[in-house]
Amino acid sequence: MPYPPNAPKYNPEFFNLFLGFRAQPAEHIKSNLVNPIIRHVHEVWCAEDKQLTTYILNWLAFLVQNPDKKPGIAIIMRSPPRCGKNILTDFIREHILGRENFFSTTSLEDVIGRFNAAVRAKKLIILNECDMSGKEWHGANNRLKSLITEPYICIEEKEIDVKVIDDFAGYMILSNHAMPIRIEMGDERYVALNISAKYKGNREYFGSLIKVLENPDTVGSFMSYLLSQNLTSFNPRTIPDTQMKQELIEASIPNPQRFIQYYLEMMWPDNCDTLEIPCTNFYSTYQNWCSEKGENKTLSDNKFGMEIKQFAPKIRVSCSGTRINYYILDKAKIVENFSKVIQDVQDVQEAPVEEEELVAEKSTEKKPEPVIEEQLVSKRAPPPLPPKPDYLKECLQELREEKPSA
Repeated sequence: MPYPPNAPKYNPEFFNLFLGFRAQPAEHIKSNLVNPIIRHVHEVWCAEDKQLTTYILNWLAFLVQNPDKKPGIAIIMRSPPRCGKNILTDFIREHILGRENFFSTTSLEDVIGRFNAAVRAKKLIILNECDMSGKEWHGANNRLKSLITEPYICIEEKEIDVKVIDDFAGYMILSNHAMPIRIEMGDERYVALNISAKYKGNREYFGSLIKVLENPDTVGSFMSYLLSQNLTSFNPRTIPDTQMKQELIEASIPNPQRFIQYYLEMMWPDNCDTLEIPCTNFYSTYQNWCSEKGENKTLSDNKFGMEIKQFAPKIRVSCSGTRINYYILDKAKIVENFSKVIQDVQDVQEAPVEEEELVAEKSTEKKPEPVIEEQLVSKRAPPPLPPKPDYLKECLQELREEKPSA
């Protein structure tokens, strides 16, 4: 993509890879088709969190209203199977954006690997069940963070020189894992959704939703809805707080520190302010805790000591000619140090977005309002395509005619 999708000028030596989005806006928005989609976002994706619903709908609208801008924020969705996180992402990628504008993969290597031509010129990239919580995460984390926020990307194909091109992709990470990705303290690139299981296994609900999504008028109505959203005050990087994100951040705290917290809460003896515990005994307790909690990485004795030194310094004591190392655990100091760690976790959360009116369910009781039947669409149109050289117009028409129907 040698220039932005909606650039007013063109270079006849290049062919712009952006052919427009697949969906064409309808003249009128049909509420009976748009409302079920908004309701699914609100009740299932966002677990009935109004501020989060507003943000997600605006984030989706941002993709289609600004094809030449990168949202810079990735959406994480976590849920058990069959809860409904994929049904709308499939609809959006296939029918709203179009196959040439998205890339979905279960392999992290397709995105962060050396040969990455598959992600070139995409507006949405979906990482579906890519486990990034274990050892893979350490090598992938910095690369993925760069892809989410950087306005350019290096593309390499086999036996072809590396090219640096503009990149406008948004990212979604979908997973059934309890911890789909590790988020470090201070990392503000992610909005994490804990998908509701409200309709899990409800065939009637999903059957009704599928009928709506398969209605030939739904695509145009929902595209018009996204294009009519007022994004004047919307900043994708002003993200809402979610409990799931805080859980992921806290889970990313090194496990020796989480072990200290567990020891303080569950194993500390009553009426005792200070403990002196032989280092070998305390390390054995840590190993047992890691095994019981299913921790995938148990540190060595030396590294364990380094990680907890701010909570439990060491001393060496001579006893009958034998030197024994002890950890000194001062309850007050441990609590003080942990309060700083938890405060750091809380400080990384952004202020919530201002609550906007939801289109789906509003009434005199200040509930979100349904879309008015046959609502006229605002004058906002899809982003303009750059003019094409005359000798390419016929080729472009042939490409559109050959595009497979949904």
